[in-house]
Amino acid sequence: MSACYSPKDSRITEGTPYTIPQLCIAEWKGIDVHEQGVAAVDFSSANEGYIVAVYTGETRAKIQIKIDEFVFNYDINGNGVPEVFPLQMGSGTYTVRILTHLSGTKYTPILHAQREIELSNEFLPFLVANKYVNYDENSACVALFYELVKDCETDIEVVSTVYEYIRSNIVYDTERAVEVRSSSGYVPDLEKVLLEKKGICFDYASLTAAMLRAGGIPTRLIFGYVSDGELYHAWNLIYLEGQGWISIKMYIDANTWELIDLTFAAGMKDSDIANYIGDGSNYQQVHMY
Repeated sequence: MSACYSPKDSRITEGTPYTIPQLCIAEWKGIDVHEQGVAAVDFSSANEGYIVAVYTGETRAKIQIKIDEFVFNYDINGNGVPEVFPLQMGSGTYTVRILTHLSGTKYTPILHAQREIELSNEFLPFLVANKYVNYDENSACVALFYELVKDCETDIEVVSTVYEYIRSNIVYDTERAVEVRSSSGYVPDLEKVLLEKKGICFDYASLTAAMLRAGGIPTRLIFGYVSDGELYHAWNLIYLEGQGWISIKMYIDANTWELIDLTFAAGMKDSDIANYIGDGSNYQQVHMY
């Protein structure tokens, strides 16, 4: 596996042409594995911003990742297929548990591990696939990204090209939105999103993150509330170092994370988007992946 792309070491500097980097692929390495019964966690790539977990039990299970006051809970499959989970809060002491279901909302831990993790770069968790931004070298979204940006000369052009494609080609799926609200555990299927050309906010944000991460542009998937807490929503933050860009009347400042909301962009006029997003103060972040 090649080293993950690092924006501080490469092309995101003012005036530097864009070159598509080698794809950073998350994988099970098996060098530092904590295993207990039917559950195992591979910490081999922890300093690259992620861990990989596998579970082969018959009872449904969750994986919990905790650092300081931040706790992230995910469903984990029981079919033995490794899943990737981000270490998005940066360096520190992480506690990882895999828990199996007892009854109701009760779970019991079957695996417990703790590691002191030092990320080699703060952007790495946002440059690789994970449970909610799921892609690999064979994914349609990666192939589409390469095709879309083959003539782009700057990272600004790359972001603008991806933004415009998703905005113009993916429509909001109201039926899926109703289904997801009445269930739990929804995870985007990006192959399906591209095939059907429709999705909900989670799909938009996951697809955006997948495509931009494939291109070496750090991208966060955010969950939170907009419009004074009336709507639980998903959107993206991107990081561009050393330059800015203008798209859909939103200005992306240099050297900072900035907000991109493809869900609203797909259904609003440019002026409406600018007015809605404003300075971003009506977006309240809850979780980051």
